[in-house]
Amino acid sequence: MLLVDDILTTGGSLLAMLPAVEAFGGEIVTCAVLADRSGGLASLSSPRTQRNYPLRALWQLQLPTYDPGPETCPACAAGIALHAPGSTGTAAG
Repeated sequence: MLLVDDILTTGGSLLAMLPAVEAFGGEIVTCAVLADRSGGLASLSSPRTQRNYPLRALWQLQLPTYDPGPETCPACAAGIALHAPGSTGTAAG
């Protein structure tokens, strides 16, 4: 079985699927994503079995990521307000 997701940042979506597939006897061969912006995850480790599954990506994007807060995030330190329009691209409110 191949587990597929669209975009990988932390791997959370795929990690949430692994235990369910394993619990029902699914044989996972690999995990695949269209775009990997994780910074280089090569595999995912199941939280249930600790088994490692290889990770494949169509595109690997090298994007800087920052923890929130002015100590680590340049935009936070500069006082730049967060703008999150949502997945539809339209501003809420």
